[in-house]
Amino acid sequence: MEDLIKTILIDDDEEALILLETYLKLLPDIELIGKASSGEDGLKLISENLPALVFLDIDMPDISGVEIARIIKERNYKIQIVFTTAFNKYAYDVIVTEPLAYMVKPFGPEELESVVSKFRQKQNKEEDDRKFEILIQSQKISGKFKFPTRNGVVILHVDEIALIRANGNSCIFYLGDGSTETVNCSLNKVTMLFANLNVHRIGRSTAINMRYLRRVDRTNQTCTISVKGSNYEEPLSRRSINFFERMKCFPIE
Repeated sequence: MEDLIKTILIDDDEEALILLETYLKLLPDIELIGKASSGEDGLKLISENLPALVFLDIDMPDISGVEIARIIKERNYKIQIVFTTAFNKYAYDVIVTEPLAYMVKPFGPEELESVVSKFRQKQNKEEDDRKFEILIQSQKISGKFKFPTRNGVVILHVDEIALIRANGNSCIFYLGDGSTETVNCSLNKVTMLFANLNVHRIGRSTAINMRYLRRVDRTNQTCTISVKGSNYEEPLSRRSINFFERMKCFPIE
């Protein structure tokens, strides 16, 4: 069972505050831990309780909701913000604070359910990213990586992989022994795993292990990867060409 979402409400309009509280009490995921009718009191509540979610009115007389959101961001609080306002005109101003949602009054329980769903999705993604980062750090120690495949898993050392091509949501690994492996992992995640491990992304759908790089052709904007007697010619992005041009002489570890 997922934890309840600790929530604080801040709005100088007492009727709006009561209505929002009434709606949120209908949602089983929400735990309302405080409410405030001024920006100053709301900021104090946030600092003392560190909620997961804050519903924040924008247009308040003492401290604006946008300013409160900026303070939250500056202090690196792990808090998601939902702006509530009677006006559309503030939508552009709040972009820099990266809110979870922007809700124009009046709104009802259905819109709030959508906000809770969005919060859970973001929460789950952050948890997945955290676990993935832990996995990256643990596997970099040995240089060996475990990848899911259609029938199970494959364990490879980074030095075994010469060329990586994206194939939809999966990747094809061209190995130094001439064989290939298809793994159920996106190119973005693969290159994150191999960051600082001699693997360089040369285009939108291709990455190479520098150990297998044989030639860079600036004129044709290609590079050649040599794998057990076979050569693969791959297109280079302008950025990669510039990268290779700056490396007049470099070691391949």
